[in-house]
Amino acid sequence: MNHPKGTEHSKLLAAPCSLAVHAIQHEPEKQNAPCSDFDLEKANSLRRNENVINQGVCVGPFKITWLTEDFFLRICRYEIANAVSMIVPSLVSYILLEIYAADTNRFAKAICLAPVIHFPFSFCYHGYMALPNFKEDWALLYHRLDSAFIHAASSVYAYGISCSLGYGLLTAPANAVPICLLWRSTSRVPNTRMMQLSVTMYLIPYLWQGMYLSFILVAASFFVILKIWEKKYLGAIYHSGMHVMMGLPQALMVASALGLLPSI
Repeated sequence: MNHPKGTEHSKLLAAPCSLAVHAIQHEPEKQNAPCSDFDLEKANSLRRNENVINQGVCVGPFKITWLTEDFFLRICRYEIANAVSMIVPSLVSYILLEIYAADTNRFAKAICLAPVIHFPFSFCYHGYMALPNFKEDWALLYHRLDSAFIHAASSVYAYGISCSLGYGLLTAPANAVPICLLWRSTSRVPNTRMMQLSVTMYLIPYLWQGMYLSFILVAASFFVILKIWEKKYLGAIYHSGMHVMMGLPQALMVASALGLLPSI
């Protein structure tokens, strides 16, 4: 399968997954072997860099022949789980607002709105990746939108946490920069450092408000979730697991805005 944009572009796309493919290339005995979670992680990685929907797919100079139909069905199921699990932060927000309706304020509502803004784009991206014959150009578009609305939601968080519309607007240009860079890159891999900067910008107001406990709890939860996601401690479900765990910092931020956490 030749990439329509030429050999050099194919090599560029295949580069991030070359090590994983290299390991597969030297294990022909796996052709009829059952698929482990470790294998599934590799397949997910490959799938996000090149369209590997058929057996015997070429990824750059390598050819994969041992991926079975069941294997790809498992990948699709995990992508569906990734899509559905994104509802957790929004659901947590809704539950807290319902329980503490009497204490609700516009800043708590803004914090609850942030994951709702991001949810449809993440859902569409992962849902599209679960399709058996997805197109690379559309996958790239959906992933860009998924990443872009993380930054858009960050400015909404900044407004809700700082209780200042001015500060929320101040973070907007900083979040617009990585959004623009997403459309200039040929890679679907989001810039996690820029995302970390966005998170830092909306957590900083806790410090000047003297809400140190809120800052420590939310920042610590983000840090732990990031490490679990980076190290893939949850195996093949590491991505959907990360989405579910994001309900914790979301609950903490809403609770802080509702005055449920002590201001220490």
